[in-house]
Amino acid sequence: MIRFGLIEVLIFVAGIVYGFLNPHEEDGTNLLKKGLTYGLVLGVVLAILTGVLTPVTAFAQLVIAVGIVFTIGTFIGNFLGKKIR
Repeated sequence: MIRFGLIEVLIFVAGIVYGFLNPHEEDGTNLLKKGLTYGLVLGVVLAILTGVLTPVTAFAQLVIAVGIVFTIGTFIGNFLGKKIR
């Protein structure tokens, strides 16, 4: 089980910032694809930097969790950007 800590909160905030700064004319599926892609890439980089390469399941859980957290943050940031602008 992955516990959320400071890194995951920072990734969530990065997703919100990315969604807020992203053009707001995009549809939900395109935003979902971009958010998951960037989130999964960020998860792989983070997993490599933290050295979680030994157990494959922990690596996969970290990558998926970071991808989902980043994508949720992207949607929230996009929603806020539409409401504020």
